[in-house]
Amino acid sequence: VILTAVVLSIWSTQREAFGQWVQTSGPYGAPVSALIQFGPYTFCGTSYGKIFRSQDSGRTWTFSMNGATTSDSIELDSVFGINTFYAMGSGLLVGTDYGIFSTADSGQHWALISSPLSLYDRNITCIAVAGSILFAGSESGRISKSTNKGQTWVVVDSQFSFVNSILPLGTKVFASGYSGVIYSNDSGATWMPADSGLTANNTSILLGSYDGILFAAPEGYNIYRSLDSGKTWLSTDSGDI
Repeated sequence: VILTAVVLSIWSTQREAFGQWVQTSGPYGAPVSALIQFGPYTFCGTSYGKIFRSQDSGRTWTFSMNGATTSDSIELDSVFGINTFYAMGSGLLVGTDYGIFSTADSGQHWALISSPLSLYDRNITCIAVAGSILFAGSESGRISKSTNKGQTWVVVDSQFSFVNSILPLGTKVFASGYSGVIYSNDSGATWMPADSGLTANNTSILLGSYDGILFAAPEGYNIYRSLDSGKTWLSTDSGDI
C-alpha cells in the first residue's frame, strides 16, 4: 500500500511537471518557424513568410506585416519564409528568405534593411550582435558582418554548408553549422575550431548559453556543455557533469 501510494505520488508529480502545455488559438495556416518574446509581445513567424504577434501569451494573435515589402515591392508574407528573430535594443530584426527586415514600433511596420544583394545571400538563418557589430548566418554557409547596422556587409567565413547559430559569449563570438563549432575573438576577422570532444558527425548543431556556460545540441546526439569557452566539451550523459 505504501509503495502504491509512493508510485501514485510520483506519477501525479510528473503529470504536474510535464502537463502544463496548452495549445494556443493559432496562428494557423503554416508551420511555425520562429518565436521570440519582445517587450509585452510574443512574435511568431511562419515558413510561409507571415509574422503574427500576441499580447496575451498566445491566447489571441494579430497579423503583423504592415509595410513589409522588398525594394521591388514584393510582399514578404506572400513569398518568403521567416527563419529567425533577434532583439537589438529597442528594435526587432527578422531573418527571412529575402534578407533582413526590422521594426522600430513593435511590429506595426517593417522595413527591409539588408537585401540579398548587400548580404551576398538570400536565406538568413541566424542573427546576433556583438558590441557594435551585427552578424548574420545563412543557409548557404556564409557568416557575414556589418558595422553600420546592416547597410553593408562583408563575408567573414564560409566553411560550413549551413549556419545554424551565432552566439556572442564573453569576448568571443561562436558559430555552429553542420558537424562543427567555430569561434572568433577578433570581431569575426578570423575563425578557429571550438569542437574538441564534441560528437556531431554530419549533423546540425544548435548553440545556447546559460550563466556564462556554453551549450551545444547536435541533432540526434546528447547535449554538450563547455566550461572553458569551447576549448573542451562534456556530454550530459557523462559522469563529469
